[in-house]
Amino acid sequence: MLTTVFENFGLSNVFGYLHDSSTDDAFAMSLSEIKEKNSALKASLINSTAAYPYTTSFEELGFEKRKPKGRTLWEEFIEQINQRRHSVAHGSDFNNADDISDLEKRKAKVELLQYSLSILLAGALCKPST
Repeated sequence: MLTTVFENFGLSNVFGYLHDSSTDDAFAMSLSEIKEKNSALKASLINSTAAYPYTTSFEELGFEKRKPKGRTLWEEFIEQINQRRHSVAHGSDFNNADDISDLEKRKAKVELLQYSLSILLAGALCKPST
């Protein structure tokens, strides 16, 4: 679904932009480091989108159009969340296998993904049409 939405804004293969960008660092960061990066991204997003035309740039997070081989870390991450949700929603898993620290870290990564995608989209909206 994310791919389709971003294609409508002229960004094909949205996960290719995230691949090997600084957003991938989240998978090696501690919870406090992710939260710190989220605060910085949020502030940057607010400042760069305060007025149109937005001043957001792809360079901020190292976004480049890449063609990853196979699935990216973010695609795998989203797939794991969806699989976990599916097993709970359909009653095939009654155990709470995740502790609170796992859930907090996952939530922080989702926030980082949201801010990163918002920055990517704002940057795409500012590029002149070719």
